Amino acid sequence: VKMSRSMVFLVLSALITYVTAQSQLCSGKYCIVGQAQCINDTCVCNNPPYTHGDGYFNCYRKSQIAAEILNDPVLNTLGNESASLTVPCRILVVNTKQELKRYVGKLTNIGFCYVQVHSFQSRSRGKFYVSGYEVAIKLEYVNGTVKNVSSIVFGPQGGVQENGTDNAFLPDGPYANDNVDYTDAANNVRITRYYDSNNDQYVFEADACGIRATLVPYDTVSGLNRVRVPGVSVAINCIHHPKYFDIANSVGIVPKHSGGYTLQDIQSLYPGTTVEQALSVFAFTRNTTQTQPYVSTECPLVKSSLLSCDSTNLPVAVKKCEFIFKSPKFVDCISGAGSSTSIPLQLYRACVDNYCGASNQCATIQGIVGTCTVNTGPQLTTLLAEACPP
Repeated sequence: VKMSRSMVFLVLSALITYVTAQSQLCSGKYCIVGQAQCINDTCVCNNPPYTHGDGYFNCYRKSQIAAEILNDPVLNTLGNESASLTVPCRILVVNTKQELKRYVGKLTNIGFCYVQVHSFQSRSRGKFYVSGYEVAIKLEYVNGTVKNVSSIVFGPQGGVQENGTDNAFLPDGPYANDNVDYTDAANNVRITRYYDSNNDQYVFEADACGIRATLVPYDTVSGLNRVRVPGVSVAINCIHHPKYFDIANSVGIVPKHSGGYTLQDIQSLYPGTTVEQALSVFAFTRNTTQTQPYVSTECPLVKSSLLSCDSTNLPVAVKKCEFIFKSPKFVDCISGAGSSTSIPLQLYRACVDNYCGASNQCATIQGIVGTCTVNTGPQLTTLLAEACPP
């Protein structure tokens, strides 16, 4: 078949575009292959079909909403608002019931899906990063069939682990090493967990339930020179008419029009705080079981300290103590080797207790800080002076 010159040009253009999308960096980071392209040195989501999102991380269709926790930990809520969120504890992202649909011919409702997604943060040297997600999903067909799957994906780049328990709905684990893929060919219903090597994404997908979770693992070696945007995404397809549960404990922040909150609503719960400070208190104080890998026993203790602080002292405490999570060299110094978050959490708790009326925090604070005074500015000096007066 002989092609015209214009057809040859179109084919070559398509090939060049394809190769570029596969391989070219865009201002130092890769675009999401198959979802975005580099335009004027920025990764832009391909519209259609993707109407919103971040071309460096994840793009979404018009029917989808998403909660994202990207590094350096920033929460993008289901209601499309953003704020920094460094909370090295386990959080509930969302708890939802969605229609189970038969993806053969015309979409047909054939039951419901119950989905809970959790996420958690870890530490690499002085940096906190989003390190994984857990999905527990229950499919209840109208004919009485039930299918349960529980999955966890976690770890830094080069050390990601995938575990799961088949035929069990375990929002808080524990996890076995089962194959959690599920296929109902007659209804074109599938649950799949796979690695997208083009985008370095670890994906959990249940299209018939309208749920998709991804992890781009944190590169602990390259640091600021990393070529992927790391983080967790939890996307919900609203065609499946989600009904939300446990809204008051969901840190993905259910949209206001669905019975949830705006970030301003969260801020109003803690007068005198900024949005970022309020979100931190909100996340620390939810009723969430702490069962993540490398769990710290400090998380429930921090929660208790914040909850016991009165409304006058709380904004003072969170303002004067938040520097602890924002000073990487200091965090690295006090924490030592490994990836444990316990020591910075312990210092944060002692700091909060100090400003919330608990006595005798001086020895604890001095003992943790030791000679580590690097890159903290005046905040550490102030804390030591106020916790240990002459």
